[in-house]
Amino acid sequence: MSDSILKELKATVTKNAWITDINQMQAYTTEWRDILQGIPLIVLLPDSVEQVSHIVKLCALNKIEIIPQGGNTGLCGGAISDKSGLQVVISLKKLNKIKKISRNNFSIEVEAGCILKDVQKEVGKHNLVFPVDMSSSGSCQIGGNISTNAGGTNVLKYGTTRAQVLGLEVVLPSGNIWNGLSSLRKDNSGYDLKQLFIGAEGTLGIITAATLKLYPSPGEIFTALLGINETSSIQYILYEMNKKYGNSLETFELISKRAMKFVRRNISNINYPFSTSHPWYVLVEASQITMDDFNDDLMELVKQKHIEDAVISKNLSEKESLWRIRDSISAAQKNEGGTIKHDVSVPSNDVSAFIMHSEKAVLNILPNSRVVAFGHVGDGNVHFNVSQPKNISVNEFEKFRKSITKAVYDCTMEFNGSICAEHGVGILKKADLLNYKSNLEINLMRSIKASIDPMNIMNPNKVI
Repeated sequence: MSDSILKELKATVTKNAWITDINQMQAYTTEWRDILQGIPLIVLLPDSVEQVSHIVKLCALNKIEIIPQGGNTGLCGGAISDKSGLQVVISLKKLNKIKKISRNNFSIEVEAGCILKDVQKEVGKHNLVFPVDMSSSGSCQIGGNISTNAGGTNVLKYGTTRAQVLGLEVVLPSGNIWNGLSSLRKDNSGYDLKQLFIGAEGTLGIITAATLKLYPSPGEIFTALLGINETSSIQYILYEMNKKYGNSLETFELISKRAMKFVRRNISNINYPFSTSHPWYVLVEASQITMDDFNDDLMELVKQKHIEDAVISKNLSEKESLWRIRDSISAAQKNEGGTIKHDVSVPSNDVSAFIMHSEKAVLNILPNSRVVAFGHVGDGNVHFNVSQPKNISVNEFEKFRKSITKAVYDCTMEFNGSICAEHGVGILKKADLLNYKSNLEINLMRSIKASIDPMNIMNPNKVI
């Protein structure tokens, strides 16, 4: 790349809002799992949509490939450059303004670089809720949430990020700015263009701002951790709670015995509330009920032998303590050696059967593998992770990665599921997507990509 082009790129942003020193780029070149690492030409940090547009136009003119990046908390390498030293990383972190909140319309307009937790705190001041939530909420950005159609713990009640987006502002691969920041609930005037960019992982354009749905605060939310011995009881409890609470059932999170064991062993200051261990645990939350009703409903399930043990949080501290168990699973697993992770979804009524079927398939390939299953069982999303056996090395374990992943994905498809539930495709699942999607679906996606980004400069070699 010529020095003149590099100089022009630096001039597209404000003074010192760029990085070319590879040692200073680490936060932008390494993803959370430490599997992939890129070497970009430059990292640019624009602070306005006009600057993003200027960068993209310059890149399009010179056929320079662009890697849009939010909080870089993704798990599939979708925001990492290659190692060519020729790609431009555009970080949206400086586009972090909350533009306006409309309480009467239950909507908020934000720039893409806003941290999810900051948006939640701001709307909370107005007794409103933005429901997208996950363990990375303190560092992930709204633009990244939209680009990956993030899921999280509230999908059961509110749906994925896609369901929360009313409008978008997007810089297209040409550099043109599409202002679709509508706050309308109803608009059937042609194709719903925003849906093209939601979940596209930056391959069709750069999301720079969004109008999002807000909801009234549900009031007090009661949280309980359940100890369960029989796998069949998981689906029964979910059905009964859905039937009784309806839209007041906020979350229904599954934790396996091994996941709990890893957390207790590797995470400090974990408060385990039971005197014995159980094969399964469910973290459940409900709103718009009374504590007495919640307690009575759980006790009835205890009498029916579907729940062995239960604890209801009595205050915020106890609630946070229970959630800390759930949110610490991924970190705890890091200390157990190599991990082969799968983020899949199946119909919610098949979750238990899927886990048992998949675990059997994995153990047939590599006995003594340690399966860690957990996730948002209320919406059918299972994080089916496999930790290395204690009796082999990480290098030996890695030799089984492809066969284990194929077995898990084959099981997923047997249950009419999806190999990409909420983490996206990125680089890591690109080949798998080609294997499990039909040729018709792949060709349709490629046609959309070629139509909007004919030069293939926008996050190339990701997704498809």
